[in-house]
Amino acid sequence: MNRIAAFAVGAIVFLALGCAAVAVQPSSVPFDELMHKSGLWRQLAEVEPMMLLGVTEGNARTGHLADEDLAQLRKAIASSYGADRLRATVRRELAALLVPQDTTQILDWLSSDLGRRITLLEEKGGETEAFVVRQKNAAERMATLPPARRGRIERLLRATFSAEAAATLVIDTTAGIAQGLAIAKDGAGGNVMARVKSELEARRDEMVKSLQQQITADAAAIYAPLSDSELDRYIAFAESDVGRRYSAASLTALDQALTDAAVELGRQLGQKTTSPRVPTWTVAASP
Repeated sequence: MNRIAAFAVGAIVFLALGCAAVAVQPSSVPFDELMHKSGLWRQLAEVEPMMLLGVTEGNARTGHLADEDLAQLRKAIASSYGADRLRATVRRELAALLVPQDTTQILDWLSSDLGRRITLLEEKGGETEAFVVRQKNAAERMATLPPARRGRIERLLRATFSAEAAATLVIDTTAGIAQGLAIAKDGAGGNVMARVKSELEARRDEMVKSLQQQITADAAAIYAPLSDSELDRYIAFAESDVGRRYSAASLTALDQALTDAAVELGRQLGQKTTSPRVPTWTVAASP
């Protein structure tokens, strides 16, 4: 992999944390209306800034990228992770995944006073600047978080598959970049994505354990304004059958959108390299 693509892989962890720490609430019919109501519309607009943040942080630590290379990477990220592109993919996937019979219950939840408050918290939490602040205070937050409150947060994250989803996002988007690099090299790509995914799947448990700690700290901050009883109501919805189907559909749609974007990013970056190699993963920030 060329050096620019390696920085893109490092940025994926920031992206995974920024997306998975917020319990994504997808839309149903009509999709655009509920993408707005759920907050997903705004959250997808933060994906590009989150990727750029990861690149900036990585380059600040190492200083390896020349200005020209950094500009090339930023341009490729903007093209591959644009909000409209991501929204179109998520909209298409949700249309295929969501069960129509669940629509009424999902809308009832999103339209409730508590559902609207949670959407606002998650929208705010998905903003890149807010994410940066939370990362700086993560260690202190976890040290002072009451055990009962931490238990509630962890229960919510289990119900919404957050750590597993973050690991899947890291694996699939890293493999996507590798596939794009291979496509740029020979026009086909072969089985590069499957090979990279297989290699990274062997490290899934390690990823989940590390990401879980960071996501828990992040979620504790995002949902801090909620009382214990309000958080319990959110957990009850997330643990319900419709809530679990809801989370699974949204995370699958998000993963597909980000994987497609990663393949395109790798393809663009691979046009300047002749010897792509398998990327690795690293956790860029720890609480």
